[in-house]
Amino acid sequence: MNIKSFPFRSLLLAVGAVLVLTLNLHLMAEDAKPPKTHVIPPGAAACGFNQKLFDVVPTVEDISPDRQGDYQWYNGQWCTSQVPPMEKYYMTDGVLTLDSGGDLVSYPPDFSHPGKLPVLSGEKGFYIEFEVSTSDNDLDHWPSLWLMPIEKNRKQTDAVYDGAPEKFEHWMELDIEEGGFAKGTTCTVHNCWGIWPNYHGIHNGKNWSDVPLDRTQKHRFGASYDPRTSTVCWWLDEKMILTASAPYVPEIAKRQHFYILITAQMHKEKKPYKMYVHAVRAYGPAEE
Repeated sequence: MNIKSFPFRSLLLAVGAVLVLTLNLHLMAEDAKPPKTHVIPPGAAACGFNQKLFDVVPTVEDISPDRQGDYQWYNGQWCTSQVPPMEKYYMTDGVLTLDSGGDLVSYPPDFSHPGKLPVLSGEKGFYIEFEVSTSDNDLDHWPSLWLMPIEKNRKQTDAVYDGAPEKFEHWMELDIEEGGFAKGTTCTVHNCWGIWPNYHGIHNGKNWSDVPLDRTQKHRFGASYDPRTSTVCWWLDEKMILTASAPYVPEIAKRQHFYILITAQMHKEKKPYKMYVHAVRAYGPAEE
């Protein structure tokens, strides 16, 4: 056969048709695949909290520069006497980094309006989970992941309930993770009450894990609050490690709404370190 007379144009058209057909078949196969399902964390699934409330990867741009406005995060708590400088927060390889003394909250410190992240309803219950690591494992470091109710604020009236004396506050504080108290994680629920400055409270007794924890590795710290049983459960890397109930988990928590605190505190020696916040997510019961 004379190669010069071979119908190359026809061959190219045939090859092109085959390629188009192959691509269409591939796209049809992709469309036929079932959609990827979101895996609910075991700590949420255990309580039937299968409604994702939020799942965020924090960045510096998400932090209000002046503690005002509509943001996911705000710099410093309402009771902070000295607000940390914004230089405490920066990105490291795409991960939000808190230098020692960094102090983030998810609700404006003046409580004038909600932030972008919703509060967690005590009436409905919730599960919250943090993915966090630190620069080293020194026990002087005090990385803390915790929740407080918006009812506990500077006014000293919103946590006062029917039948209580004037300014007699009652609230629940939930600490999902604290470092520096044990080789493992420390998990605490506080039942607090009183009239400022004479506050009182109790907390769960065995509130730490005996399993050593390498905090330089990313871990998933989680906790659930179930108002149906007045129970708190703590989860570490998808395994339940501790539980608490009454009297440490107060009934008043059902009437409160919780916001997030992420703090890079230190113990006595004040050794500097870095705290890396990879992700924060929360779940609640599905809306009826």
